[in-house]
Amino acid sequence: MAEAKKRLLIADDSFIDREILHHILENHFEITDAKNGYEALNLLTNKEEQYDAMLLDVMMPVIDGFAVLQLMENNRVENLPIIMMTAEATKENVRRAGEYGVTSFVSKPFDAETVLEKVHTLLDIEPRGLTKDIGPLKEFDINDTNMYVGRLTAIYKEYLKNKGVSDERFKRVSELTRILITQYASQFVGDEYEPAKINMITTAAYFYNIGYMTIPDRCIDFPKKNESDYRMYQKHTIAGGKLIRTNIASSCNYFISVCTDICMYHHERADGTGFPHQLTAEETPIHAQICAFAAQFDEVFCKLDDFTRQNFNIAISQLTVDAGAFSDEIYKLARECKGSITDFYRNRFAQG
Repeated sequence: MAEAKKRLLIADDSFIDREILHHILENHFEITDAKNGYEALNLLTNKEEQYDAMLLDVMMPVIDGFAVLQLMENNRVENLPIIMMTAEATKENVRRAGEYGVTSFVSKPFDAETVLEKVHTLLDIEPRGLTKDIGPLKEFDINDTNMYVGRLTAIYKEYLKNKGVSDERFKRVSELTRILITQYASQFVGDEYEPAKINMITTAAYFYNIGYMTIPDRCIDFPKKNESDYRMYQKHTIAGGKLIRTNIASSCNYFISVCTDICMYHHERADGTGFPHQLTAEETPIHAQICAFAAQFDEVFCKLDDFTRQNFNIAISQLTVDAGAFSDEIYKLARECKGSITDFYRNRFAQG
């Protein structure tokens, strides 16, 4: 039986633009039109209608695209992948869209190949288990990934610099992830966790919070101050995954997969009460669980007065108070690495 087509909602007041998009997309997707923002909102809030993604025009009569995003938030229409359409993707438009977790744009007039690529990329973000075994990495995979990571790092460091934030914590989380994933990998034989893949997981961990680039500062600093800000805060996970995949290339598939997993799933919990998808430990990729633990452990351990094995045990005890956050497997893995972890922190802070 053929797989059912994904459903797209196109919200654009221009008949011509809607017709062009139909021509580009109708062989690949089932399409529903909305001629203005109110029509789009009515369709989205109709529980009998379910869509996999929406292409939303910025400039529309009645209510514009940004008003639609606000009303979607007010009506708790969440986790719908969205592409904004505009004749001019200004910095202000990008910023405003980012406040709602939207990071993908297509420009008018439309380029068919670009539109198809953007939609496919948006819908490729699965709700779980992105990373698949692709066999040993080739040299060109590693070289192309290094180039991609270089560009991504430059963008992220510029963002952190503008915020006055050091990247030292992200470096520590990255290295702690390396220690833990290396220990985890020691139980496997073959290329599933070859050194090149461990390096890519380590690098991916540095970007676990890159989704912060898409949400307002108030939602980062005090996310639980009010319900609306906390919902926005939760969106940084999916937004981070989308951001990583915007420059997708087939030769970078492994890095992009593990980095997307880490960005999207580092707030999931072993007991299935996390966000954005309420995945259990069994459903969450192990590298995402390890990075999530690394981030939490770093925050607790760095508050203690010394990096001794005794304080390591205290840090673990403090984390276990939050029952259901991490699996027994993750705690066992951390305890196996106690010596390596305490040595790493002592050396790191001794260097200043």
